Amino acid sequence: MIGWISPHTRPWHLGLVAFTLGSWLILGLGFGYGLGYCFLTDWHWDIMRARGRTNLPGSYTELLAEFLTGKDLPLPLVSSWTAGVFAGAVGISILLNLWDLFKKIRSNRRP
Repeated sequence: MIGWISPHTRPWHLGLVAFTLGSWLILGLGFGYGLGYCFLTDWHWDIMRARGRTNLPGSYTELLAEFLTGKDLPLPLVSSWTAGVFAGAVGISILLNLWDLFKKIRSNRRP
């Protein structure tokens, strides 16, 4: 969520959040997994189940929130926070990438 801070990582960050959004929307809705589906989380859950872990939460961010707070937070709350933070990071990333592009175009026009 902070890959937009450094100008060197901004294009990579934008690509990664686009990839994540594609997984959440295209794979999730297109293949019937539901909004927010992530194939990496699915793979992670398969590995955790194979290692004997049970009662996994509905999302990776819910697992992370439980780990960080020690509490079983409601999925709607965690999902709302995830969507809000993600939307903020995407918005900032888009704006800063456009800013960098315009600066580059402007500097190439000057003799």
